[in-house]
Amino acid sequence: MPSAMKTNLLILIFTALLMNQPAMGQMGNCDSLSITRMEINPFNMNQILVRAEYTDFDNFITHPGFLIADENEATIALEEVFFFGMATDQVHTLEIMDMNILPNTPVPGELQLWSLFFEGFECAFPGPFLLWEEVDCVPLVFSASRAGGAPLFVDIEWTLSQNGMELETGTMVFNGENTQEQVSFCLEQGCGYTLELNVDDMEGVGFTYNLHYGDFFAIGASGGVLEPGFVSHDFDLYECLVTNVTEESPLEFSIYPNPSSGFFQVSSDPNQALQYLTVSDLSGRLFLHEAVGRQSIIQVDASSWPAGMYIVSAYGENGESARRKWIHTK
Repeated sequence: MPSAMKTNLLILIFTALLMNQPAMGQMGNCDSLSITRMEINPFNMNQILVRAEYTDFDNFITHPGFLIADENEATIALEEVFFFGMATDQVHTLEIMDMNILPNTPVPGELQLWSLFFEGFECAFPGPFLLWEEVDCVPLVFSASRAGGAPLFVDIEWTLSQNGMELETGTMVFNGENTQEQVSFCLEQGCGYTLELNVDDMEGVGFTYNLHYGDFFAIGASGGVLEPGFVSHDFDLYECLVTNVTEESPLEFSIYPNPSSGFFQVSSDPNQALQYLTVSDLSGRLFLHEAVGRQSIIQVDASSWPAGMYIVSAYGENGESARRKWIHTK
């Protein structure tokens, strides 16, 4: 056989072997990755926030995504990939899929970092995790910053109230020289808070503002003011939120394995047999719509689907339904 043909044949064999191998990570340096903070978002209890630091940029991690897997390796919280790569300081937002979080109660599981839109596994950090530490009050900071380089002259009157009762009020003054002002306060966990801003007169481009928790760990209210007027933001702190954290779905089912490549299994309680099953990607494109006829275990072949994140929806006999996210690695 001519040497050129041998070379081409070896390349084809090597490529075929690679295509049949499971997706691997990018060999990022997990020793250079630190999880400095991890807790539920006090402004949105459907989210878990993970603050991470990464320092080895000779071993880059592209399109990173965190997830939390429970003791059965089922994904219970998942990040929608947003960052191009890991950085020295990032806050990652994970949407809760199937998790019950209570104050001062550690949650078992494992925090996992994946790369390439969940195609490659990088690192794992074992739990349990204390995601909601009950405190006497929640420390918040309200800050305003000058927009643009031109001097800003404005008096920003702000009022903080709860259920219509005024708690604190003050004025931030920009005199043309300062570029940022901020005020700190500590609020009890609860609901019905309102932050109001009033500007009667302003000279300059305007200003941006935000209400944040934990050194910009979570943002509760933000925006920009370019002309005089009135702005109002409602927010809650941990309680009184309509969330999927403490509510239980009328229909329970699980997906295993998750993530997986090619095949997965949908299982429900035998007393909650499934009638229909649909699977779509995040854009809404439908990949499966099947009447399963009172089954509690369904096998799904997704080997021909593109890699990515999917929404699996299950429907019971009496019209009840539930959704879970599934990651397809290919």
